[in-house]
Amino acid sequence: MGQAMAESSKLPDVKPDNKIIIRGSSNLSTFTLSLQFRKDSLNNIADTSQCAATSDSVLILPVADFSYSNPLMKKDLYHLIDADQYPFIKIYYPPEMLNRSTTGKLHQFELVVQIRNMCRTYKVPVNYNKHSKNTFEAEGSLNVKLSDFQLKPKKYFFGLVKLKNNLKIDFYLYF
Repeated sequence: MGQAMAESSKLPDVKPDNKIIIRGSSNLSTFTLSLQFRKDSLNNIADTSQCAATSDSVLILPVADFSYSNPLMKKDLYHLIDADQYPFIKIYYPPEMLNRSTTGKLHQFELVVQIRNMCRTYKVPVNYNKHSKNTFEAEGSLNVKLSDFQLKPKKYFFGLVKLKNNLKIDFYLYF
């Protein structure tokens, strides 16, 4: 009993949820897709995909779990990326990306984004900030084009509303 009390009286190191935000726009408005996830979603397991280097870790983002600023975007995104067949967006990152403890410094890493069966490599600046005594934040942003993944931006209302080709992906990872 004494041991259980000692364990329960020790407060765990609570880390905030990791977050991915995808921003896009049409000629009339903007939209946001966001996904929050726990640290255990950061997979350090090698993926058998043609995208992954043998040393890469992978962040697997279920398309169904995203929150959408515009509910119509969910249906559009499902169709655009064929989410029934490709239910995940994957981001491959080098494991050392989450081993940095240097706060306030900018480091550059190669990340691989996989949408459907297409993979593209991006050089991404990652900034490190100390979030709390034992928690660090890796924060970065990358710009991707739908056409990089052979996806055609959708047009609506006989071409009056056009989805733009550019998406911005922001990430906030805590370790």
